[in-house]
Amino acid sequence: MHIHAAPKHYDIYVWPVWIIWGFDRILRASRYLLFNVILKPKDPKARIEDIGAGGLRVSLRRRIPGGWKAGQHAFIAFPKLGIESHPFTIGNICEKDESTGEAEMVFIIRAMGGQTRTLHDLASPSGSCELAAFVDGPYGQPEDLRPFSTCVFIAG
Repeated sequence: MHIHAAPKHYDIYVWPVWIIWGFDRILRASRYLLFNVILKPKDPKARIEDIGAGGLRVSLRRRIPGGWKAGQHAFIAFPKLGIESHPFTIGNICEKDESTGEAEMVFIIRAMGGQTRTLHDLASPSGSCELAAFVDGPYGQPEDLRPFSTCVFIAG
């Protein structure tokens, strides 16, 4: 966009987008540092288990201030597979270990293509594997279901 806007002198309108994008990158990098370096877990690896039918169970232990709720999502990056991170929905509640302050985050992932297929291929031969993982999150706020007597859940 910037390259196309500069010849017509419209690049002044593109700079605010660069500033917002840069601010977002700085915030995300600081959260990665906080959750993976400053609040360093005992074991920085994620356990990836093949649960059949192209499904994976990814579990990792972290100290997340304030915890999380089932239904929130977090971004997970596996440095061995590249620098990209993907959002996955957290599938459990936060139950902290009193001695370490860490809790196990669990994600159920369907292997499709790209990084999730690579994870599945790594876990398939033996049924599970461990990879170093970085987490950023939780994000989102799931609805409070307590006021309802009946709930219908649809997942895709």
